[in-house]
Amino acid sequence: MRRHIFSELSPIAGDLASQYIKTAERSNFEQANHELQDIYNQLRIEDLNLCADHEELLNAARRYAEKCYLARNRAKSPSDQVTTETYHAYRK
Repeated sequence: MRRHIFSELSPIAGDLASQYIKTAERSNFEQANHELQDIYNQLRIEDLNLCADHEELLNAARRYAEKCYLARNRAKSPSDQVTTETYHAYRK
């Protein structure tokens, strides 16, 4: 479990490891594992790792924005709706 988390959150792995050791020394390894898992869960939104590189975060933001836009568009009356093609053309 720890290796997977440290690998996936590599940009902050050093800080995580320091905190993990402090918690293990202060409490125990079970508590340290629990806190590490909590941090990991807080840094994820569905399949998005908030420690991902800039391009991956930008792509995810675009996907979420499109989902929101399309949901909002479906909620409008038919005369107010904009097609998906119009949305993509606007984004360019």
